[in-house]
Amino acid sequence: MKKLLLATLLGVLSLTACESENEFHQTSFDKSGIVMYADQVVDSVLLFYSDNWTATLADGSWVNLLSVTKNDQGTIVSSEKVGMLSGTSQKDALLISTPIYVTAEPNATGVMRYATLNVSSHENASIMITQLPMLNVTYPYYRFKEGTEISSENLIYEDDLVASSTEGKVICTIYREGATLTSDAAWCTPEISDLSVGTNTIMLILEPNTTPLLRTATLTLTSGGVSMPITINQAGKIDD
Repeated sequence: MKKLLLATLLGVLSLTACESENEFHQTSFDKSGIVMYADQVVDSVLLFYSDNWTATLADGSWVNLLSVTKNDQGTIVSSEKVGMLSGTSQKDALLISTPIYVTAEPNATGVMRYATLNVSSHENASIMITQLPMLNVTYPYYRFKEGTEISSENLIYEDDLVASSTEGKVICTIYREGATLTSDAAWCTPEISDLSVGTNTIMLILEPNTTPLLRTATLTLTSGGVSMPITINQAGKIDD
């Protein structure tokens, strides 16, 4: 009898061990990190999970988690800053996905800054949140003064135009209301100075340079209290 009970018990323990070994657990993200521009308000990362989870932030007082409410079309209609987010697993789903939203204050420090998004679950996961010190300008292209350190002091946005040029352009993506583009030179003026949220292509109205001297105009792009210079160089006229 004892042998029979012992054999039965060993069989149950063996079955339990096999079931445990075959359990599926996963906590992961759809990208390796979140990178935000200096004036960017919101960004998100997709979380994949199989178990209950809790999300928190560490090392960055400039960034917060967002609890969002969406309408039937999936558009965010309201949001609230929170210290923690959580989710629960579903018995009929092996793997579930949900977006985690973060919101940041403008980065006027001139240098990159970092925070960490931590997700606690059966399998823990974390990713880095990086906020850049510059605004999102795609033209003119940038170059480094020296090395490859990303800081507002080491990045130069510059365009070189010929003496006969009568127009130029700036392309940028703005994330906050009230952004502006201004010029310190009368011979180079933006067609519009008040920018809208989204991608803006701003034409520059130039006067031909009739002198033999190179001249420079400095444009100032400002969004969310962060300002960035853009240099426009116009070559001097070469006599035939």
